[in-house]
Parts: sequence; C-alpha cells; structure tokens
Amino acid sequence: MGNPAQFSLHESPARHSDIRRSDVDHELKMISVMDQFMRQAPQFITHEEIEAHLYSMPTRYWEGLTEQNLNYHLRLINSFFESLVTSNAEVPPPTVQSRHFEDEGYTEVIVASWDRMGLFAKIAGAFACADINIKRAFIYTRADHVVLDVFHVTAPTGGHVHDESCLIHMKELLAECLDGRADLDLEKLMVEKLKKRGYPTSRFRPTGPAAPVISWDNQKSAEETILKIECDDSLGLLYAILQELSDQSVDVHMANIDTVRNTALDVFYITDKFHKKITHQDRLREVQNSLIRKLSSRGH
Repeated sequence: MGNPAQFSLHESPARHSDIRRSDVDHELKMISVMDQFMRQAPQFITHEEIEAHLYSMPTRYWEGLTEQNLNYHLRLINSFFESLVTSNAEVPPPTVQSRHFEDEGYTEVIVASWDRMGLFAKIAGAFACADINIKRAFIYTRADHVVLDVFHVTAPTGGHVHDESCLIHMKELLAECLDGRADLDLEKLMVEKLKKRGYPTSRFRPTGPAAPVISWDNQKSAEETILKIECDDSLGLLYAILQELSDQSVDVHMANIDTVRNTALDVFYITDKFHKKITHQDRLREVQNSLIRKLSSRGH
C-alpha cells in the first residue's frame, strides 16, 4: 500500500543575525518581567525559586508573558514542590489548577509535574476521557525537568468548562495514569465511558475515507519543526497522535488544535529527544509513515 499522505518540506538557512537579535529581546523581556515581579513577590516564594524559573524556562515562554501569569505559574510550581514533601504517595500526583475565561470562551488548565516520556499524551487522554476538548496547548519544560503545561480547553458544546466535575475527573484520571502502579488503557476507557452515555459509535473512529494530509515546515520557527496534520476527527485522535510521537521519541512543545466540519486541523511544534529541530528528510518520512499507519488503523 502506497503512502496516501501529502508530503512537503520547507527549509532555509538559519538567519544568525535574527537569532542573535531574538536572544537579546528574550533577555530584556525576562529581566523586565522578573524585575517587576520581584518587587512584590509573595514571601513564601524564595529568590532562589524565582531565579531557577528565570534561567531554566525556554525562550518562547517569555513571549507575551505578563507579571500576573508569572505570579500564577510560580505559585503553582511552589505548590507542586510542597506536594513532593507532604504527599505519602509512592509517585506524587501532578499539581493541576484551572481558571475560567468565560468572555474568551475557554478554561485554562495548568499542569505542573516532573517531565517524563509521553506526559503530554497522557494529559490529552485524561482530558478526552473527561469529555473536555483541548483547543491550544503550550508545553514548557524547565532545565531542572519540571514541566509547566498550559491548556486552553472547552466543553463539548464549546465555551468554558462549566461542569467542575469534569475537571475533577480529569485530575483523578491523570493522577492514576502517572501512578507507577496504574496501567490504564485510556483509549479503551474513552470508548467505554461514552458508550455508556449513549454516544453513537461513529464518534469513536473516523468514518470518512479521506486520507491524512501531513506537511512539515522548518522555516517559520527557529527552534522547532512545525508538523501539520489534517484528518478525519474522532474521539481520542489527539491522544493517538501524541502517543505515536512519543513512541517515535519526538517532543511536542506547542500545539494548536482545531476542528472544522469534522476535520481535525492540528499543528504541532516539535523537536527530537535532544531538543533539536528535525531536518533530515529520511527521519521526517519515518515519523510521517508511523503517523499514517497509526491514523489509518483507527479507521478499522
């Protein structure tokens, strides 16, 4: 069977002057935001914690960051470290907090945890099982391996997640997924739970004959390779994509998730396991073919 997907790759030489200018802008942004924050930082957050955050977060974290969001993020990470001390669990659960942006039509959910392979996929699976849709995701990993993942999510009918029980269920599922003793089949759980609610089985698997369309872009981002996937939408699709990327030792740093007329239009900013762009065409084809096999098998 031939490869049904479209393949395109854009490459250009690195623009060293632009990168140097970007580094300077990044440094100035960090200094400005952190200087404002330190003047009124909560007493329980030490200067050591602040400096660790300052120098260990990736460059793109500081783009558009406000003092208010920095305060919120540092408090969350502080809570995560406190849980490591107070928790009796063999594997301490992640710290998860949410807040609603009703006017913007979404709920923001932030997860703080230790980094581990497949974490993003497990989070996506927990959201899907709780019937929560991810619209955007920002994945940040500090140099000390603390993960701060920011998700913009919606209810199945759109708008913010007004049912708090769904958010609680997501937190419980995620904690169970990350517990070393647990072995959940998230995709099976998605199907079982929604069948009980009377959803049609067509929601579980793509029903249309359209082949996935995959394209790559190594020009628009200086630090990541951009992966674009267009395919039939289905419950658990994002989880399946992320799990396959994890199996291929690919790290996802940011994702834009959209659906138009039952077609998923997903964009991922990715690197290899060494946090380098993926530029070799043989490697790109290898990742692409694995995704095609995974997505095609979901239709049967």
